[in-house]
Amino acid sequence: MISKDLRGSHAPLFMYTNNNNAINPMTATPLSFSEYFNAQEDKYIRSEWIRHVNDLLNFVFEEGEDLFQNLKGIRIAADALLEGDLEWYQISEFVSDHGIAELPYILEYFEAVENTTKEVVEDFLEEQCGDCAYCEHVEDAYHGCWESGADYAQELVEDCYFESKNPWWVETDWNATWENLSGDYWISENGHVFSNEF
Repeated sequence: MISKDLRGSHAPLFMYTNNNNAINPMTATPLSFSEYFNAQEDKYIRSEWIRHVNDLLNFVFEEGEDLFQNLKGIRIAADALLEGDLEWYQISEFVSDHGIAELPYILEYFEAVENTTKEVVEDFLEEQCGDCAYCEHVEDAYHGCWESGADYAQELVEDCYFESKNPWWVETDWNATWENLSGDYWISENGHVFSNEF
């Protein structure tokens, strides 16, 4: 039973029977939570899920965040913990880096990290003002790691427009070419190039 809420009272958010046969929603309980819980026939799954929800609610409360504004993230994280898609250390690390409000996007974040690297994802999000809703676009936007924008510009031009590299005696201003491309691409301090079109 959870006994904390933001109204300053100690009415439980959830109340359930000792044998976990049912969950009776209080006025503060989101209907989707109780419907999900009651739909589970396996008692172990039901008890594990409610334990994760309880732990997450307490975690959010201890972070000083609004419980009811973060229910979507709590639900997503509880489901992911139950399915084994997330571990607690990942949730803690994510919240430390991005805050409770970004929890709804935690699965997309770790999928992007798995498919690229954490550095790539963090560089991309920094340009998006830390909004983790953009995590789903990291892979589409990412164009590799380069020493400079000019190096990327040269590779792009030679791969897309020339069958072979210019003869050694042809001079091309790749820095200027990169400047021309900078409306469509940008490079992070770590050398990761991203497209603005995603």
